[in-house]
Amino acid sequence: MQFEREVNGLTAGPAVMATLTSSETTQRSGFRVASIRTIRFLPAIAWGALIFLLSSSAQLPAPPVSFDGLDKIVHAGVYGVLAITLLFAFGWPQGGRAWLCVILVALYGFTDEVHQSFVPHRHADFFDWVADSSGAILIVGGYLRRVAGVER
Repeated sequence: MQFEREVNGLTAGPAVMATLTSSETTQRSGFRVASIRTIRFLPAIAWGALIFLLSSSAQLPAPPVSFDGLDKIVHAGVYGVLAITLLFAFGWPQGGRAWLCVILVALYGFTDEVHQSFVPHRHADFFDWVADSSGAILIVGGYLRRVAGVER
């Protein structure tokens, strides 16, 4: 009875064999299984869709409390969450790949402001975009600071 198999020059044990066999069967049957990497992007896609849906609304519900700058705090928080979902999607990267999340959030925030300019009773606001980007910068910066502290 053979418990090991050589795959690409490496010896694979029973657990890897089961995975390989399952993968080979899936490919042969014509079904394609979503990879873990693809699945990790689902929260970011869902959160982005929620942002788009809310941006499409002509009137958002009034918050229970209101003060000057509340909308900017909400923007920073909402886009900070988007940054967290992207960090998760990219496998909690460090360095440049983490800052790529900020760039993606800033680009999405920009497109969201452009989108709002076409929605009745809404308008694009440069300072909303600044708040969107700031939320992502704060989250990613805090994340990288925490990771750097853990590695010391």
